[in-house]
Amino acid sequence: MSASNTYDLIVAGGGAAGFFSAIRTAEKHPNWKILILEKSAKLLSKVLISGGGRCNVTHHCFDVEELCLRYPRGGDYLKPHFWAFGPEQTQDWFESKNVPLKTESDGRMFPTSDSSGSIANCLLKSAERANIKVQTREGLERIEQGNGTYTITTDKETYACRNLVLAFGGLPKLIQYDLLGNLNLDIVDPVPSLFTFNIEMHPLRDLSGVSVPDAEVQVVGLKRKDRGPLLITHWGLSGPAVLRSSAWLARELHDKDYRFQVAVNWTGQDKNAVIQSLKHFAEQHPKKQIVSHSPLEHISTRLWQSLAGTVIKESYRNWAESGKKTYAALADKLCSDVYQADGKTTFKEEFVTAGGISLDNLDENFQLKEWPGIYVAGELADIDGITGGFNFQAAWTAGDAIARVIR
Repeated sequence: MSASNTYDLIVAGGGAAGFFSAIRTAEKHPNWKILILEKSAKLLSKVLISGGGRCNVTHHCFDVEELCLRYPRGGDYLKPHFWAFGPEQTQDWFESKNVPLKTESDGRMFPTSDSSGSIANCLLKSAERANIKVQTREGLERIEQGNGTYTITTDKETYACRNLVLAFGGLPKLIQYDLLGNLNLDIVDPVPSLFTFNIEMHPLRDLSGVSVPDAEVQVVGLKRKDRGPLLITHWGLSGPAVLRSSAWLARELHDKDYRFQVAVNWTGQDKNAVIQSLKHFAEQHPKKQIVSHSPLEHISTRLWQSLAGTVIKESYRNWAESGKKTYAALADKLCSDVYQADGKTTFKEEFVTAGGISLDNLDENFQLKEWPGIYVAGELADIDGITGGFNFQAAWTAGDAIARVIR
Protein backbone atom coordinates (compact mmCIF):
# COMPACT_ATOMS: atom_id res chain seq x y z
CA MET A 1 0.00 0.00 0.00
CA SER A 2 1.29 3.45 -0.89
CA ALA A 3 2.47 5.78 1.84
CA SER A 4 -0.12 8.31 0.71
CA ASN A 5 -2.90 5.96 1.88
CA THR A 6 -1.32 5.18 5.25
CA TYR A 7 -2.46 7.19 8.27
CA ASP A 8 -1.79 7.43 11.97
CA LEU A 9 -5.53 7.86 12.54
CA ILE A 10 -8.63 7.37 10.43
CA VAL A 11 -11.98 8.58 11.72
CA ALA A 12 -15.12 7.05 10.25
CA GLY A 13 -17.85 9.67 10.52
CA GLY A 14 -17.93 13.37 9.79
CA GLY A 15 -20.18 14.43 12.64
CA ALA A 16 -19.49 16.16 15.95
CA ALA A 17 -17.83 13.16 17.63
CA GLY A 18 -15.74 12.32 14.59
CA PHE A 19 -14.46 15.83 13.99
CA PHE A 20 -13.70 16.46 17.64
CA SER A 21 -11.84 13.16 18.00
CA ALA A 22 -9.69 14.07 15.00
CA ILE A 23 -9.10 17.68 16.07
CA ARG A 24 -8.23 16.89 19.68
CA THR A 25 -5.88 14.12 18.54
CA ALA A 26 -4.19 16.52 16.11
CA GLU A 27 -3.74 19.05 18.93
CA LYS A 28 -1.92 16.43 21.01
CA HIS A 29 -0.08 14.84 18.07
CA PRO A 30 0.53 17.69 15.60
CA ASN A 31 2.70 15.57 13.32
CA TRP A 32 0.17 12.80 12.87
CA LYS A 33 -1.44 12.11 9.52
CA ILE A 34 -5.22 12.04 10.06
CA LEU A 35 -8.14 11.29 7.73
CA ILE A 36 -11.90 11.75 8.26
CA LEU A 37 -14.21 9.64 6.08
CA GLU A 38 -17.88 10.58 5.73
CA LYS A 39 -20.29 8.33 3.82
CA SER A 40 -22.72 11.12 2.91
CA ALA A 41 -22.14 14.34 1.03
CA LYS A 42 -22.68 16.47 4.16
CA LEU A 43 -20.34 17.17 7.04
CA LEU A 44 -21.56 18.01 10.55
CA SER A 45 -25.17 17.78 9.40
CA LYS A 46 -26.61 17.33 12.89
CA VAL A 47 -24.57 20.24 14.22
CA LEU A 48 -26.04 22.46 11.54
CA ILE A 49 -29.70 21.60 12.18
CA SER A 50 -29.67 21.17 15.96
CA GLY A 51 -31.42 23.66 18.18
CA GLY A 52 -33.44 25.02 15.30
CA GLY A 53 -30.27 26.01 13.48
CA ARG A 54 -28.64 27.54 16.57
CA CYS A 55 -26.79 24.42 17.83
CA ASN A 56 -27.28 23.57 21.49
CA VAL A 57 -23.55 23.00 22.06
CA THR A 58 -23.72 21.87 25.69
CA HIS A 59 -25.44 22.62 29.00
CA HIS A 60 -24.38 24.83 31.88
CA CYS A 61 -24.33 21.87 34.27
CA PHE A 62 -20.79 22.10 35.59
CA ASP A 63 -21.38 19.72 38.52
CA VAL A 64 -20.22 16.30 37.31
CA GLU A 65 -22.49 14.33 39.64
CA GLU A 66 -25.51 16.28 38.43
CA LEU A 67 -24.35 16.06 34.83
CA CYS A 68 -24.24 12.27 34.91
CA LEU A 69 -27.90 12.20 35.95
CA ARG A 70 -28.82 13.65 32.56
CA TYR A 71 -27.85 10.42 30.79
CA PRO A 72 -30.38 7.57 30.77
CA ARG A 73 -27.58 5.34 29.51
CA GLY A 74 -23.82 5.78 29.94
CA GLY A 75 -23.66 8.40 32.69
CA ASP A 76 -21.45 6.32 34.97
CA TYR A 77 -19.13 5.46 32.10
CA LEU A 78 -18.75 9.13 31.19
CA LYS A 79 -18.22 10.35 34.76
CA PRO A 80 -14.38 10.16 34.98
CA HIS A 81 -14.09 11.77 31.55
CA PHE A 82 -16.41 14.64 32.52
CA TRP A 83 -13.91 15.56 35.23
CA ALA A 84 -11.30 16.02 32.51
CA PHE A 85 -13.49 17.55 29.80
CA GLY A 86 -17.02 18.57 30.73
CA PRO A 87 -19.22 21.52 29.80
CA GLU A 88 -16.84 24.07 31.36
CA GLN A 89 -13.91 22.79 29.29
CA THR A 90 -16.13 22.68 26.21
CA GLN A 91 -16.96 26.34 26.68
CA ASP A 92 -13.29 27.17 27.17
CA TRP A 93 -12.29 25.25 24.04
CA PHE A 94 -14.79 26.95 21.74
CA GLU A 95 -14.07 30.37 23.20
CA SER A 96 -10.34 29.77 22.65
CA LYS A 97 -11.31 29.44 18.97
CA ASN A 98 -13.15 32.80 19.10
CA VAL A 99 -16.59 31.19 19.31
CA PRO A 100 -18.11 32.53 22.58
CA LEU A 101 -21.06 30.70 24.11
CA LYS A 102 -24.03 32.02 26.06
CA THR A 103 -26.25 30.37 28.66
CA GLU A 104 -30.03 30.61 28.44
CA SER A 105 -32.41 30.59 31.40
CA ASP A 106 -32.91 26.81 31.21
CA GLY A 107 -29.17 26.14 31.19
CA ARG A 108 -28.78 25.33 27.50
CA MET A 109 -25.69 26.84 25.93
CA PHE A 110 -25.54 28.23 22.38
CA PRO A 111 -23.03 30.24 20.38
CA THR A 112 -23.65 33.94 20.99
CA SER A 113 -24.12 34.26 17.23
CA ASP A 114 -27.26 32.10 17.53
CA SER A 115 -26.01 30.31 14.43
CA SER A 116 -24.99 26.66 14.22
CA GLY A 117 -22.73 27.73 11.37
CA SER A 118 -20.40 29.25 13.98
CA ILE A 119 -19.84 25.81 15.53
CA ALA A 120 -19.58 23.95 12.23
CA ASN A 121 -17.16 26.50 10.77
CA CYS A 122 -15.06 26.36 13.92
CA LEU A 123 -14.70 22.59 13.62
CA LEU A 124 -14.06 22.70 9.86
CA LYS A 125 -11.42 25.42 10.17
CA SER A 126 -9.77 23.70 13.13
CA ALA A 127 -9.50 20.52 11.08
CA GLU A 128 -8.10 22.43 8.14
CA ARG A 129 -5.49 24.20 10.27
CA ALA A 130 -4.44 20.81 11.68
CA ASN A 131 -3.99 19.45 8.13
CA ILE A 132 -6.67 16.82 8.69
CA LYS A 133 -7.80 15.38 5.38
CA VAL A 134 -11.56 15.08 4.91
CA GLN A 135 -13.24 12.83 2.35
CA THR A 136 -17.01 12.88 1.74
CA ARG A 137 -19.13 10.35 -0.17
CA GLU A 138 -16.83 7.59 1.01
CA GLY A 139 -18.14 4.97 3.41
CA LEU A 140 -16.45 2.07 5.15
CA GLU A 141 -17.08 -1.46 3.93
CA ARG A 142 -14.54 -3.60 5.75
CA ILE A 143 -11.96 -3.55 8.55
CA GLU A 144 -9.14 -6.10 8.60
CA GLN A 145 -6.44 -6.46 11.21
CA GLY A 146 -2.84 -6.71 10.08
CA ASN A 147 0.59 -6.57 11.70
CA GLY A 148 0.02 -3.72 14.13
CA THR A 149 -2.21 -1.89 11.64
CA TYR A 150 -5.74 -1.99 10.28
CA THR A 151 -6.63 -2.18 6.60
CA ILE A 152 -9.67 -0.04 5.87
CA THR A 153 -11.65 -0.73 2.72
CA THR A 154 -14.18 1.84 1.51
CA ASP A 155 -16.38 1.89 -1.55
CA LYS A 156 -13.62 3.81 -3.33
CA GLU A 157 -10.23 3.08 -1.82
CA THR A 158 -8.10 1.03 0.57
CA TYR A 159 -6.23 2.60 3.48
CA ALA A 160 -3.99 1.53 6.31
CA CYS A 161 -3.94 3.04 9.81
CA ARG A 162 -2.58 2.42 13.28
CA ASN A 163 -5.69 3.83 14.96
CA LEU A 164 -9.33 3.96 13.96
CA VAL A 165 -12.23 5.89 15.50
CA LEU A 166 -15.74 4.69 14.69
CA ALA A 167 -18.07 7.68 14.96
CA PHE A 168 -20.60 7.29 12.21
CA GLY A 169 -23.75 7.94 14.19
CA GLY A 170 -26.63 5.97 15.62
CA LEU A 171 -27.29 2.28 15.26
CA PRO A 172 -29.96 2.41 12.53
CA LYS A 173 -27.06 3.20 10.19
CA LEU A 174 -25.33 -0.06 11.10
CA ILE A 175 -27.57 -1.81 8.61
CA GLN A 176 -25.53 -0.04 5.94
CA TYR A 177 -22.26 -1.42 7.31
CA ASP A 178 -21.24 -5.07 7.20
CA LEU A 179 -17.88 -4.12 8.70
CA LEU A 180 -18.97 -4.31 12.35
CA GLY A 181 -19.95 -7.93 11.86
CA ASN A 182 -16.25 -8.71 11.54
CA LEU A 183 -15.61 -7.32 15.01
CA ASN A 184 -18.01 -9.69 16.81
CA LEU A 185 -19.35 -6.97 19.08
CA ASP A 186 -22.25 -7.13 21.50
CA ILE A 187 -24.94 -4.79 20.22
CA VAL A 188 -27.69 -3.43 22.44
CA ASP A 189 -30.79 -3.35 20.24
CA PRO A 190 -31.24 0.21 18.96
CA VAL A 191 -34.48 2.06 19.67
CA PRO A 192 -35.39 5.74 19.19
CA SER A 193 -34.99 8.23 22.01
CA LEU A 194 -36.08 11.89 22.22
CA PHE A 195 -39.41 11.79 20.40
CA THR A 196 -42.80 13.42 20.78
CA PHE A 197 -46.02 11.64 21.70
CA ASN A 198 -48.52 11.37 18.85
CA ILE A 199 -52.17 11.66 19.83
CA GLU A 200 -54.55 10.98 16.95
CA MET A 201 -57.52 13.33 16.75
CA HIS A 202 -56.65 14.78 20.11
CA PRO A 203 -59.00 17.41 21.57
CA LEU A 204 -56.23 20.00 21.90
CA ARG A 205 -55.35 19.98 18.20
CA ASP A 206 -56.71 23.52 17.73
CA LEU A 207 -54.27 24.72 20.40
CA SER A 208 -51.18 23.82 18.39
CA GLY A 209 -48.35 26.11 19.49
CA VAL A 210 -49.67 26.68 23.01
CA SER A 211 -47.23 25.80 25.78
CA VAL A 212 -46.98 25.73 29.57
CA PRO A 213 -43.68 26.48 31.33
CA ASP A 214 -43.76 23.76 33.99
CA ALA A 215 -45.87 20.66 33.45
CA GLU A 216 -45.50 17.06 34.56
CA VAL A 217 -46.05 13.99 32.38
CA GLN A 218 -46.34 10.36 33.40
CA VAL A 219 -46.94 7.28 31.28
CA VAL A 220 -49.86 5.54 32.95
CA GLY A 221 -48.74 2.35 34.63
CA LEU A 222 -45.11 3.45 35.03
CA LYS A 223 -43.68 5.20 38.07
CA ARG A 224 -41.49 7.77 36.35
CA LYS A 225 -42.62 11.40 36.15
CA ASP A 226 -40.90 14.13 34.14
CA ARG A 227 -41.28 17.87 34.54
CA GLY A 228 -40.54 20.83 32.34
CA PRO A 229 -42.01 22.95 29.57
CA LEU A 230 -44.74 21.22 27.56
CA LEU A 231 -45.78 22.11 24.02
CA ILE A 232 -49.03 21.25 22.24
CA THR A 233 -48.54 20.44 18.56
CA HIS A 234 -50.97 19.52 15.82
CA TRP A 235 -49.85 15.88 16.15
CA GLY A 236 -49.76 15.63 19.94
CA LEU A 237 -47.49 16.59 22.84
CA SER A 238 -43.88 17.73 22.71
CA GLY A 239 -41.46 19.98 24.61
CA PRO A 240 -38.71 19.13 27.12
CA ALA A 241 -41.00 17.30 29.56
CA VAL A 242 -42.11 14.86 26.87
CA LEU A 243 -38.66 14.50 25.34
CA ARG A 244 -37.15 13.67 28.74
CA SER A 245 -39.83 11.08 29.34
CA SER A 246 -39.20 9.53 25.91
CA ALA A 247 -35.48 9.31 26.64
CA TRP A 248 -35.74 7.67 30.04
CA LEU A 249 -38.53 5.34 28.91
CA ALA A 250 -37.17 4.64 25.42
CA ARG A 251 -37.20 0.87 25.83
CA GLU A 252 -40.46 0.63 27.75
CA LEU A 253 -42.31 2.69 25.13
CA HIS A 254 -40.74 0.69 22.32
CA ASP A 255 -42.02 -2.48 23.98
CA LYS A 256 -45.48 -0.89 24.08
CA ASP A 257 -45.21 -0.22 20.33
CA TYR A 258 -45.66 3.45 21.24
CA ARG A 259 -49.28 2.95 22.25
CA PHE A 260 -49.90 4.05 25.80
CA GLN A 261 -51.80 6.49 27.98
CA VAL A 262 -50.04 9.60 29.23
CA ALA A 263 -51.26 11.65 32.19
CA VAL A 264 -50.53 15.37 32.10
CA ASN A 265 -50.40 17.69 35.09
CA TRP A 266 -50.68 21.04 33.34
CA THR A 267 -49.87 22.93 36.54
CA GLY A 268 -46.89 20.99 37.83
CA GLN A 269 -48.48 21.41 41.27
CA ASP A 270 -50.14 19.24 43.87
CA LYS A 271 -53.91 18.90 43.41
CA ASN A 272 -54.67 20.43 46.81
CA ALA A 273 -52.56 23.48 45.98
CA VAL A 274 -54.48 23.92 42.73
CA ILE A 275 -57.80 23.67 44.56
CA GLN A 276 -56.69 26.44 46.91
CA SER A 277 -55.66 28.63 43.96
CA LEU A 278 -59.06 28.11 42.30
CA LYS A 279 -60.89 28.88 45.55
CA HIS A 280 -58.87 32.05 46.07
CA PHE A 281 -59.60 33.22 42.52
CA ALA A 282 -63.30 32.52 42.98
CA GLU A 283 -63.37 34.60 46.15
CA GLN A 284 -61.59 37.48 44.43
CA HIS A 285 -63.61 37.34 41.18
CA PRO A 286 -67.04 35.85 41.97
CA LYS A 287 -68.81 37.46 38.99
CA LYS A 288 -66.35 36.30 36.33
CA GLN A 289 -67.38 33.41 34.13
CA ILE A 290 -65.45 30.27 35.00
CA VAL A 291 -64.61 29.23 31.44
CA SER A 292 -63.73 32.69 30.15
CA HIS A 293 -60.77 33.61 32.35
CA SER A 294 -57.78 31.53 33.42
CA PRO A 295 -57.27 31.69 37.18
CA LEU A 296 -53.71 30.34 36.90
CA GLU A 297 -51.20 32.74 35.40
CA HIS A 298 -49.08 30.04 33.73
CA ILE A 299 -52.14 28.51 32.00
CA SER A 300 -53.06 30.59 28.95
CA THR A 301 -56.66 31.65 28.42
CA ARG A 302 -56.95 29.45 25.32
CA LEU A 303 -55.74 26.36 27.15
CA TRP A 304 -57.87 27.11 30.20
CA GLN A 305 -60.99 27.54 28.06
CA SER A 306 -60.36 24.18 26.40
CA LEU A 307 -59.68 22.30 29.63
CA ALA A 308 -62.34 23.99 31.76
CA GLY A 309 -64.86 23.66 28.95
CA THR A 310 -64.79 19.88 29.30
CA VAL A 311 -65.74 20.22 32.98
CA ILE A 312 -68.06 23.25 33.00
CA LYS A 313 -70.74 22.73 30.36
CA GLU A 314 -72.55 26.06 31.00
CA SER A 315 -70.27 28.70 29.48
CA TYR A 316 -72.19 31.46 31.29
CA ARG A 317 -71.62 30.00 34.76
CA ASN A 318 -69.59 32.26 37.07
CA TRP A 319 -67.30 31.59 39.99
CA ALA A 320 -69.97 32.61 42.53
CA GLU A 321 -71.85 29.47 41.51
CA SER A 322 -68.86 27.21 42.16
CA GLY A 323 -67.97 25.18 45.22
CA LYS A 324 -65.90 22.25 46.46
CA LYS A 325 -67.15 19.87 43.76
CA THR A 326 -66.34 22.38 41.02
CA TYR A 327 -62.86 23.04 42.37
CA ALA A 328 -62.16 19.30 42.66
CA ALA A 329 -63.41 18.56 39.15
CA LEU A 330 -61.34 21.34 37.64
CA ALA A 331 -58.28 20.30 39.65
CA ASP A 332 -58.69 16.71 38.43
CA LYS A 333 -58.65 17.91 34.84
CA LEU A 334 -55.67 20.19 35.42
CA CYS A 335 -53.58 17.70 37.39
CA SER A 336 -54.42 14.33 35.83
CA ASP A 337 -55.49 14.91 32.24
CA VAL A 338 -55.13 11.58 30.39
CA TYR A 339 -54.56 11.14 26.66
CA GLN A 340 -54.04 8.11 24.44
CA ALA A 341 -50.74 8.15 22.57
CA ASP A 342 -50.61 6.19 19.32
CA GLY A 343 -47.13 6.59 17.95
CA LYS A 344 -44.14 8.89 17.98
CA THR A 345 -42.56 11.59 15.87
CA THR A 346 -38.80 12.03 15.68
CA PHE A 347 -36.95 15.00 14.22
CA LYS A 348 -33.48 15.16 12.75
CA GLU A 349 -32.39 17.84 15.18
CA GLU A 350 -33.48 15.89 18.26
CA PHE A 351 -33.31 12.26 17.17
CA VAL A 352 -31.02 10.13 19.29
CA THR A 353 -30.51 6.38 19.41
CA ALA A 354 -30.79 4.45 22.66
CA GLY A 355 -28.64 1.37 22.22
CA GLY A 356 -25.53 0.64 20.21
CA ILE A 357 -22.22 -1.01 20.87
CA SER A 358 -22.42 -2.34 24.40
CA LEU A 359 -20.18 -0.56 26.88
CA ASP A 360 -19.03 -4.03 27.97
CA ASN A 361 -17.04 -4.09 24.72
CA LEU A 362 -15.12 -0.93 25.66
CA ASP A 363 -12.27 -0.37 28.07
CA GLU A 364 -12.37 2.70 30.28
CA ASN A 365 -11.17 4.95 27.42
CA PHE A 366 -13.64 4.20 24.59
CA GLN A 367 -11.30 1.58 23.08
CA LEU A 368 -12.60 -1.83 21.99
CA LYS A 369 -11.14 -4.39 24.40
CA GLU A 370 -10.58 -7.03 21.73
CA TRP A 371 -9.41 -4.62 19.05
CA PRO A 372 -6.63 -2.35 20.37
CA GLY A 373 -6.40 0.84 18.40
CA ILE A 374 -10.12 0.94 17.52
CA TYR A 375 -12.17 3.49 19.46
CA VAL A 376 -15.90 4.26 19.54
CA ALA A 377 -17.29 7.79 19.89
CA GLY A 378 -20.70 9.41 19.73
CA GLU A 379 -24.05 7.68 19.34
CA LEU A 380 -22.50 4.47 18.06
CA ALA A 381 -21.90 3.50 21.69
CA ASP A 382 -24.79 2.74 24.05
CA ILE A 383 -24.68 6.26 25.49
CA ASP A 384 -27.40 8.88 25.19
CA GLY A 385 -28.56 11.95 27.06
CA ILE A 386 -31.75 13.88 27.45
CA THR A 387 -32.45 16.99 25.42
CA GLY A 388 -30.56 20.15 26.32
CA GLY A 389 -27.05 19.81 24.85
CA PHE A 390 -26.11 16.65 26.69
CA ASN A 391 -25.64 14.47 23.62
CA PHE A 392 -23.24 16.94 22.03
CA GLN A 393 -21.38 17.09 25.33
CA ALA A 394 -20.95 13.31 25.25
CA ALA A 395 -19.43 13.71 21.78
CA TRP A 396 -16.95 16.41 22.89
CA THR A 397 -16.03 14.41 25.99
CA ALA A 398 -15.45 11.18 24.06
CA GLY A 399 -13.32 12.95 21.47
CA ASP A 400 -11.12 14.46 24.14
CA ALA A 401 -10.85 11.19 26.06
CA ILE A 402 -9.72 9.30 22.98
CA ALA A 403 -7.14 11.95 22.15
CA ARG A 404 -5.68 11.70 25.66
CA VAL A 405 -4.90 7.99 25.39
CA ILE A 406 -4.42 7.26 21.70
CA ARG A 407 -0.86 6.28 20.73
